[in-house]
Amino acid sequence: MSVITYLACPDHGVRATPRQSVREVFARLLDQLIDQGRFALRQLQSEAAQSSSEVRALFDAGYLRLDEQGQVSLTGLALRASEERMFAELFRSRDAARSGRHELLRTGVGPEPGDEVQPYQPGAPLDHVELQETLRQSLRRGLPLALRESDLRVRPGPSTGRSACVLLIDQSGSMARHGKFAAARRAALALRSLIRNCFPGDVLFTAGFASRAWVLADHQLLYVTPCSVGLFDSPERSLRVADDAEDVPQHFTNLQAGLRLARRLLRHQTYTAKQILLLTDGEPTAHVEGQELVLAYPPTEATYRHTLVEARCCARERIALSVVGLVSEFAAPGLEAFVHQLAQAGRGHSVCCSPRTLAVGLVDRFLNSRLTTQE
Repeated sequence: MSVITYLACPDHGVRATPRQSVREVFARLLDQLIDQGRFALRQLQSEAAQSSSEVRALFDAGYLRLDEQGQVSLTGLALRASEERMFAELFRSRDAARSGRHELLRTGVGPEPGDEVQPYQPGAPLDHVELQETLRQSLRRGLPLALRESDLRVRPGPSTGRSACVLLIDQSGSMARHGKFAAARRAALALRSLIRNCFPGDVLFTAGFASRAWVLADHQLLYVTPCSVGLFDSPERSLRVADDAEDVPQHFTNLQAGLRLARRLLRHQTYTAKQILLLTDGEPTAHVEGQELVLAYPPTEATYRHTLVEARCCARERIALSVVGLVSEFAAPGLEAFVHQLAQAGRGHSVCCSPRTLAVGLVDRFLNSRLTTQE
């Protein structure tokens, strides 16, 4: 099926308004972006694709633009619409989780919220937002999501300030399987929307890691994909190279590098509350030792040791570390134990969940950690 056919709006028997139609077209494109990242946009680069009425509608509505190289790219409107849709899906997921219709969600110990949900009083500090009830109020008006002050619901509790958070997303080769990276992308977009709408004073950095670690700019969250495993890459491999070497397999899992980057991003933030949300589906298979990058599969004791040392550095710098393990029937046998071990080394918390419940687990971990670090 061509991308034009896929983006075309189905005939529901009821004529949609032009605005509704273009939203439906963008929703279909977003589904492809969630699953394929930048490869979804490559389908729109041809003249035939760009001349179709559906793609032209996305240009005219401000979801797509041509960059300096004449390539189709997403706009700020598209990014925000993507975040809002994932935020709305998170709301539905939390409803399902509360009613018991979920596959796997095992969380660490967190604070118990207050009993009574109250409307937000204008002028008061924006603390302890009750996400479920706030979303319920806003979504009564439908999409796109547009929070109003009258929608806000809070729980009584001590006043909190602003916080800085780094979301670390595993982009190693194994994340490409079983819909894991698509689930991570959905969760990250939902978290961005939550912070923008409910905690506008907070700072959120997003970073990815595989054999090395890097910062992800706003739009990159919709473009990036897991690092692919090369055709001739052996499943069992041990390699030592210079830390600044260029021709290096990128699909390994360097948790140490991710944590080290996150600490560096938070070091210059003036907020008293700082946290790292680390999302991974595997044990560490890479680390930096002196001036060398060490890649090793299966994992070695040295890699475990260097990774745990980095987690302890987070604790010493008073950074709250939350480790989110993407656990399913396909997960490595030792993953869940390692997730808890890493969180314990950083004096933090851990949560293990399936791809289906990842957004709920990640956002709940963010909210619990934000509360406890500011009390």
